[in-house]
Amino acid sequence: MTMAQSPLTNPSDSEPGKMIANVNAPLLSSRIDYCLAATEKGWQLTAWEPALVEGNRVKPYLWKFNSELGTLQEAHRTLQVILGQD
Repeated sequence: MTMAQSPLTNPSDSEPGKMIANVNAPLLSSRIDYCLAATEKGWQLTAWEPALVEGNRVKPYLWKFNSELGTLQEAHRTLQVILGQD
């Protein structure tokens, strides 16, 4: 997935290295959200499947993935795997 193909958005000019998106993964029926942010060491990728906080649930997601990746290309490859687009 290249930047031109990615549905990433920059939420504000004050956070130029941070991209946030809501994505419907093609192989999954549920939504996967993610945040890709530039860090001093590379890129921080966080992805999660949102869920309502109700009953015994205390976090607003079913699962959450965090990883520090060295390059933007590595971050995009990892995101493609998470989204089932590999």
